[in-house]
Amino acid sequence: MSKLLRLLAIGLIPIFLLGCGDEPRSRRPPSIGSKAGPSTEAPPLKQPLVEPVATLSAAGLWQEFGANALQADSKYKGKVLKVTGTVRTVEPNECGRYFVGFEVFPQGSLPAGQSDQQKKWFNEGYPPMVICYLDPALRSKFEEVKKGQRIEVLGRCVGRKKDPSGFKDYIVVLKDCRMPKEGE
Repeated sequence: MSKLLRLLAIGLIPIFLLGCGDEPRSRRPPSIGSKAGPSTEAPPLKQPLVEPVATLSAAGLWQEFGANALQADSKYKGKVLKVTGTVRTVEPNECGRYFVGFEVFPQGSLPAGQSDQQKKWFNEGYPPMVICYLDPALRSKFEEVKKGQRIEVLGRCVGRKKDPSGFKDYIVVLKDCRMPKEGE
């Protein structure tokens, strides 16, 4: 039995150490009074963002990954996208990495067959379902962005990620995001 516990503990250590990578575990910021340490933001991507392969609405991108994740991965994963949408939140995750969360369903739109959680979202607004992690070097450009504002971001698509706290249990993630320059 102790060998099993040792193997289990050794197996969980790498998972714990990798916990603050590119995939968001939660969209909630650390609670007030938490022991969150200094920011652990990843360094910016070495290769610069190039011309986007597509310009999409946040809702359209989320729906494409929902309809056929394999096809959407082949079209977008690892590629630069320009995403337009309405900001639901700009905040850090529990590791201190800032992100813009785009809403996919405006408050007040409720798909058929709703659960209690979905009814709550109907009244309070859906959680962000397209998450754009900001390039740490360009994070200050987002300081004036407010909830409800429509913006465009350029970022590299990470793809669809499982997230049980969101509608239909998934989100779409982009990284190294920044505001496009004039004419971009």
